Amino acid sequence: MPTTETRGHLLVVEDDPAVARVISTILTRDGFSVVTALSGTDAMQLLDERFDAMVLDLRLPGMRGDAFYYAATARQPWLTTRVLFLSGYIDETAEMIIAETGCRGMQKPFEIPLFLEAMRAMAPVRRATPLPRVG
Repeated sequence: MPTTETRGHLLVVEDDPAVARVISTILTRDGFSVVTALSGTDAMQLLDERFDAMVLDLRLPGMRGDAFYYAATARQPWLTTRVLFLSGYIDETAEMIIAETGCRGMQKPFEIPLFLEAMRAMAPVRRATPLPRVG
């Protein structure tokens, strides 16, 4: 019986609505299921959902990206190494914060092929439920 293949279910936490839309569109077109949040506070309310990976802006209003990372990975430990941090400016402090998590970081604007490569590595294709037979 044939099955469909889907990419992972992702959480994107990005405070710029335009950037969040672009990221969501890129990922959705590549076969991912995407949920977006515009702040760490909003994203906290989504953690009852199971996510396969996250895209996380390092600099968020109200709650820094690394603070959200630690809160999210406490609830969903499999995400510990499945986070791609984004930032418009990655300085020495940002590099140190990202390095402490063991995750990857990428500066905005990013190259779409490199971005997708990183996300595909963290949330590989998974088989969905079998498709019903026709006829």
